[in-house]
Amino acid sequence: TGRDGIHGATFASVELSDESAEDRSSVQIGDPFLEKLLMEATLEIIEKGVAVGIQDMGAAGICCSSSETAAAGGVGIELNLDSVPLRDDGMIPYETLLSESQERMLIIGVAGKEGEILKIADKWELHIERIGEVIEGDRFVCRHKGRVVCDIPASSLVLGGGAPVYDRPYSKPEYIERLGDWSAEELNLAGRDAEELIQKLLAMPTIASKRWVFEQYDHQVGIDTVVKPGADAAVMRVKGTDSFIAISTDCNGRYCYLDPFTGAVQAVAESARNVIAAGAEPIGITNCLNFANPERPERFWPFVESVRGIGEACRAYNIPVTGGNVSFYNESPGGPIFPTPVIGMLGKIKGEKRIIRPGFVRDCAIFLIGQTDEGEFGGSALQKLLLGEIPMGKPPDVLMENELCAFNLIKDANESGIISFAHDLSEGGLAVALAESAIFGKIGAEIVFPKSDNSIKFLFSESQSRYLIGIEEDNVDDFELSARKHRVPYCNIGRTGGDTLTINKICELQVSDLKQIYYNTIPDLMKGEM
Repeated sequence: TGRDGIHGATFASVELSDESAEDRSSVQIGDPFLEKLLMEATLEIIEKGVAVGIQDMGAAGICCSSSETAAAGGVGIELNLDSVPLRDDGMIPYETLLSESQERMLIIGVAGKEGEILKIADKWELHIERIGEVIEGDRFVCRHKGRVVCDIPASSLVLGGGAPVYDRPYSKPEYIERLGDWSAEELNLAGRDAEELIQKLLAMPTIASKRWVFEQYDHQVGIDTVVKPGADAAVMRVKGTDSFIAISTDCNGRYCYLDPFTGAVQAVAESARNVIAAGAEPIGITNCLNFANPERPERFWPFVESVRGIGEACRAYNIPVTGGNVSFYNESPGGPIFPTPVIGMLGKIKGEKRIIRPGFVRDCAIFLIGQTDEGEFGGSALQKLLLGEIPMGKPPDVLMENELCAFNLIKDANESGIISFAHDLSEGGLAVALAESAIFGKIGAEIVFPKSDNSIKFLFSESQSRYLIGIEEDNVDDFELSARKHRVPYCNIGRTGGDTLTINKICELQVSDLKQIYYNTIPDLMKGEM
């Protein structure tokens, strides 16, 4: 069910080069609208009970989905490859089986219910073909033009049954120690203009608003989007229930370059913070693991360490990895990409009253929760702004105990109904979080730091496990009591109001000016390129 086949299995098996730019067929092109139709049809097939098995087609396409389904059911499967819709008539059986064309689903239908399945596919305007049948025994049989081109045990194609399990050599790259010997003192922050730094950080493409991108797609999703993308997490209602889901994706490749284990833990923690700040409880992740050539030990090591980090963070949150994908060989003549294990986090919110917005609300006390270390600038946005693309130093420490304590504080305070707004701290530290909260809420604030040896360091440090929390004056005592109960450091750093963001008397910025930079940077860049 879904789109017809195309050549698409080679993208994850060759290194990128100048020549590969012409190999357009290597890249699977997604179609979000067709994906939506496919999901709706699949849900209806499940609801009407006309299928005994369903599996999506991801890596290795038909070959993987059909053999795994057969092996899981303890049966065999026979496929007629002549029935598979193809975009290119010249495809050989090998290519047909391994093509990773998008928006496809394998349906194992109930015998005698084929007509109902066809009607559902027709209703959702999907192309559907009967390509085979379940057979007795442990065989994976494929026919092409009247000839058997494959006949092997189905179980031999799955993990545990014969599929190869690679144990590649890996070694720590030499640059890790070399770049790790770096101090934040090299940023020379004394005397820096905080106003200028905040404005320049907001104009960095990794921080500036991405709405130029997501507004080109259906980001309202049937008017079920309650909080639009672009802040911490998008929030969507689950129709017919009092439940909502919060969705976020995140990863800092600069952190992962310097320490892939810590960077991967941070990617999970940051994605969790995004949904927690929206009022949700993290319930599971998916991933998109992007790495260089695994055949080179020093480039396979970051993958091994990243997977280890993801596992440790997910065990701390007690949440599953529901799926994902791995993309290797992401290299060009200029070198490999940074290790980039992107994490997609799903959170659940019970009741609309529990949704928390990210923007300032007027006349609220602003609390900064979590501990700030004024030396945590390794791989930071400020480091990139001042020193260039190559990250240096060690990424900020991520202590899962601190992450969980902050989560439990926000969860309890939210259930008590005393949080007016929340926003987590990430790239650009406190400075960017304050600016974004002002932009999202269209309200200013007056911020006064606690005692700090260096206001600039305190403002831009990227220490983890931190949030901005808005509390109305009547609820301040209750919030502070809860923070002490959950052993979370906190400080009251100011109050919302007006149309200016004033910070410690070292900067004074109009919210309208911040908004202009934040929302116009990427559109202006795209106009310049076009």
